[in-house]
Amino acid sequence: MTSRLLAGLFLLLASACRVGQPYTRPALPVPTQYRGAAAPTDTASLGRVAWREVFRDPALQQLLDSALVHNLDQQLALRNLESADQLLRQARQAYVPTVALQVGATSNTAARNSLGGISAEQFVGTRTVRDYSANLGASWELDIWGRLRRLQEAARAEFLRTAEARKAVQTQLVAQVAQGYYELLRLDAQLAIARRNEALNDSTLRLVRLQWNAGLVTSLAVQQVEAQRQTAAQLIPQLEQSLVAQENALRVLAGQAG
Repeated sequence: MTSRLLAGLFLLLASACRVGQPYTRPALPVPTQYRGAAAPTDTASLGRVAWREVFRDPALQQLLDSALVHNLDQQLALRNLESADQLLRQARQAYVPTVALQVGATSNTAARNSLGGISAEQFVGTRTVRDYSANLGASWELDIWGRLRRLQEAARAEFLRTAEARKAVQTQLVAQVAQGYYELLRLDAQLAIARRNEALNDSTLRLVRLQWNAGLVTSLAVQQVEAQRQTAAQLIPQLEQSLVAQENALRVLAGQAG
């Protein structure tokens, strides 16, 4: 009777020492379709498609290559991923035995006239006694309570979370660089159009002035063309300023600032 009681008490204590239960994903009653749900669409995103297949512009590809290497957010995400990988490696190595080797050496020289020195010279032939030692030990933690297994599961979950975070940073970075690049192309095209309009307004103004000198038009026509020319000319420095700001922002994203 006493042995059964002790055995039951031991099992109770053993179950209390376990470090958590194995994780099992609960089955949640989720409907297959919600009311008012939109029709299924193409779910392919930039995170699932290689960006080189989406963006074929060589200049944009060069910017993206630079951003993925030199961008600070991307570098931070990569460092976090490397740290998580190290934690996962350490968790896996916890199952490996730990081996320790200690090597030592001592040297003692007795005085010439001492009892130890005289005895050493008589029996050993020298007053210097050298001692060498080597100790080899190995230890291995048995994962009885599941602590090592839980640590490895936590490290694996952290590694996967960090890997997904890096993918998210990379996807966002690629989208921002591409958006900034196409915005730069749009501003450059607008600036080219504004400069052509300015040249066209200059030609129109010269023609209207000739017509005014010939008495074919009134001074009001000349003033209208001059106002139109000034309005178009004011747009050029604004576009140039926006173009410079967009170039600087794109350099920062690509890690080329400074």
